[in-house]
Amino acid sequence: MFKLIYADICDLSQTGFERLCKTLPTQRLKKVEGQKQVKDRYLSAAAGYLLQTALNELGLVNPDICLNEHGKPYLKEGGVYFNLSHSGTIAVCAVSSAEVGVDVQQVKPVSPKLVKRVCTEKEYAFVMQEANGADKRFCRLWAVKESVIKCSGKGLSLSPSRVGVNLSPPHRITIDGVEANLYYKEYDLGGYAVAVCSACENFSPDINKIPV
Repeated sequence: MFKLIYADICDLSQTGFERLCKTLPTQRLKKVEGQKQVKDRYLSAAAGYLLQTALNELGLVNPDICLNEHGKPYLKEGGVYFNLSHSGTIAVCAVSSAEVGVDVQQVKPVSPKLVKRVCTEKEYAFVMQEANGADKRFCRLWAVKESVIKCSGKGLSLSPSRVGVNLSPPHRITIDGVEANLYYKEYDLGGYAVAVCSACENFSPDINKIPV
């Protein structure tokens, strides 16, 4: 079982935001209210709404959500895994029967110096193979790296520089130079790169938009 959905808050009104908040459990609502910027509150509410939508479809209504030692949320009941991410105006949610990580990155200009600092030599060569498209290639790479880290559940204890990603065939993921038993899939949302990572290769072919 795997489900990947997203929402775009670019047209979300204050009334719509208040409607979303009414669907959220207390735990998520506190997270929303803790955001200082209006945009961040909207994104947090949208991400929470996506999760509620996906879990409700599975018959899970307001399940207990806990945090592991690195801060990754998980369902106390077990058997269903999820992950959330947001960037720009996009929020994404992945729900799976196996541990999963998801990340979305808005494509923005990136400096070669930053690419050099966080990438392996092969990754750097891939990103900087030509000036045209370097920003998009880096965002793709970064989204995959973040999805791997989030799937691992290790948080900041696993730095992106320790995660190696081959975006060209054969697609492989390494951690500290050792090949990991993980799979990933990319999704293109125009100005955004989305990536999911899991120990099971049961990804959905598409990412579906949920209106908010």
